[in-house]
Amino acid sequence: MARRFEQAKIYGIEIQEDLAQLAAHNVHLNRMEDRVQILHGDWRQADTLVGERVADVVCTNPPYRPIGSGRLSPNTQRAIAKHEISGTLFDVMSAARTLLKPSGCLWMIYPASRLVDALMQMRACPLEPKQLRLVHSRCQSEAELVVVKACKGANAGISVLPVLVTHRADGGFTKEMAAMIDGG
Repeated sequence: MARRFEQAKIYGIEIQEDLAQLAAHNVHLNRMEDRVQILHGDWRQADTLVGERVADVVCTNPPYRPIGSGRLSPNTQRAIAKHEISGTLFDVMSAARTLLKPSGCLWMIYPASRLVDALMQMRACPLEPKQLRLVHSRCQSEAELVVVKACKGANAGISVLPVLVTHRADGGFTKEMAAMIDGG
């Protein structure tokens, strides 16, 4: 994102200290310290870490599974990343609402199987879902992920975009996915 949006000031909030250090090291290796700051902290306190109504855009890939669903990894780091151990989906939406300026937008990638949960929690915050795109790994497979854009203070109405297929039958990336990875 920092390379694509050169004027952007980017904050990354990571609750796990090891992952925050890894992300900060990555920022250093890419010489982005002037524009990207990694903060070790809890996104439920995002307002004290970054401030209220400061962001035009919030991007998130929150933990996919509620507590009590699926197998909990014995690896604590993975368990926290995959399950709502350190906060719920509603907490993520609330933090986004707090950080966003009026008319600011949230972009989230989430399992397609939890799309209804995501849309309900967005509206509960209130963040209005405006754009939705299903992501399929192969042309004939079911959607695995969904990318949702929601905006603060927007009117109701959602646009459903064409599906994104990430892989060809031979296993390589589709042209559209390859262009995304290459920065197109």
